[in-house]
Amino acid sequence: MKTVRNILPIILISISLLGHSQIKDVAKPGFYWAVNAGVYFGNENDASFYNGDNTRPAKLEDVLGQQTIRQDILDYYNEDNFFLLNLGSRFLYKPAAIVGLHLQYNTSNKLGFYSDINVLLLQSHGIFMIEFTSPPIPPKTTNRQEGLIYASERRFNISGGFHLLLPAQNKYTPYIDLGFTASILQTDKHRMEIGNMNYSLLYTSADYSMEQSILYSAFGYGPQIGAGVQFPVSSKYVVFTGAYTEFLSYNLIESGFNMNNCIIIRAFF
Repeated sequence: MKTVRNILPIILISISLLGHSQIKDVAKPGFYWAVNAGVYFGNENDASFYNGDNTRPAKLEDVLGQQTIRQDILDYYNEDNFFLLNLGSRFLYKPAAIVGLHLQYNTSNKLGFYSDINVLLLQSHGIFMIEFTSPPIPPKTTNRQEGLIYASERRFNISGGFHLLLPAQNKYTPYIDLGFTASILQTDKHRMEIGNMNYSLLYTSADYSMEQSILYSAFGYGPQIGAGVQFPVSSKYVVFTGAYTEFLSYNLIESGFNMNNCIIIRAFF
């Protein structure tokens, strides 16, 4: 079943609070800045880059094929031989914390320019299955064992564009944000786990450790779009609510432009 963030075209929600003794009209010309904090949802197609299948640079079969690793697994389960049965069909990012800085400059009460600088740490995970060649012991009908693959990566995202204020309504002002995002991705960890054993997937036939800077650094880019409303909720606070998404394509991941979303709280100053 697809997740909600794949069904809905946009699910990034942004809330901005202005902490001042009087309402600060952010529709007026001028410079404003805010602190970002929230939750980021990475695209599951990008997460599948880490699933270890034979289309990926880091292949699970290469790791399981190492004699010492293979023997460790056989000794742990007291078995004679096994083969890789399949890889899990789902490999997903976990929701991640995001923090950063928001800058906004309004040239008029209808047009402004914004920029966001955000840092986040994403973790992804999926499963694989091995099957031992020895007959299963009843009442079990199969002799299989599940393992875990997981990875973590850092992203440094910079976005910017136009902040367009639409005609004000009775108690709120709609807005549209149109921008562009640039992203630097660096993978910190890519490992597999089975039983009490844990091994790195950064492996080649010549060396157990791939050059991380070659395999796991990537630059991404793509458009960002958002829409919402801003309205006062008291004599001290103005709330911005909206929906944003960004479509990113990384030079490391050959899967086109994929949708990434987040939920953010912005505290303006």
